Amino acid sequence: MEIGTASPKDFPALVRLTSQEGWNYAVEDFNRLWSTGCMETVVARDGASGVAGMVTVLDYGEVAWLSNVVVRRDLRGMGIGRALVGEAVSRNRRKRTISLLSYGDMAGFYRRQGFSEAGDLELVRYTGGAGGEAKEGAGGEDLALDGVCFGYRRPRFLEMMAREHLTLSPTSGRGFAFVRADPVEPMVGPVVAEDREAGLGLLYAALGRGGVGCGAVTPHRGLERTEAVARVVRLYIGERPILDAGRVYALTGLELG
Repeated sequence: MEIGTASPKDFPALVRLTSQEGWNYAVEDFNRLWSTGCMETVVARDGASGVAGMVTVLDYGEVAWLSNVVVRRDLRGMGIGRALVGEAVSRNRRKRTISLLSYGDMAGFYRRQGFSEAGDLELVRYTGGAGGEAKEGAGGEDLALDGVCFGYRRPRFLEMMAREHLTLSPTSGRGFAFVRADPVEPMVGPVVAEDREAGLGLLYAALGRGGVGCGAVTPHRGLERTEAVARVVRLYIGERPILDAGRVYALTGLELG
């Protein structure tokens, strides 16, 4: 088994690998992330059968986010996932923080890799019937809240999201929301706003655009018109990652590892 870096020629294989998890990525999704210049995907290659596993690293300056950690099902239990995460961490040791979001039942795997827990979130699904006010589009001042709320700047990533997905902002005050209205796995996030009323209005407007079943990873529990699907854990190596829960109403599902 060899560990290396994926290139665009590997993207069809990455799509096949993520499809086994029902994530509904397309080659175009990897191409878009590649175009931002902030994505590196570490892969394990099995000489006989090609790509055996992957982890995507999103470079946000002093912060690295790990996502899409997956190993082909017939090769699990052989230490491939541990090797991939270890390589991703090794490549980013100089970052202030290396972080990820994990489903709760996988948090132990990352703790054994040296990660610490930074708090719980919830993956919820929209059940319908809630209204929220928002307007389409978001300006530079709206998007600038991203750095305030999460502690890192990722302008190229946000610009790509704004081009490819529906972007909303509150009717008053600063904030923004992205809606990935995917027919199989609709998701909203990030959703941030300066105050709770505007934030909830923006969140429900975004969920409404995504439709019944639309998902969100949120720090807020007991949200009306949603059902909790899974516990999500923030984990990190280095400095504890910032999350301004007073202004963050959803995180991007893309960062869910």
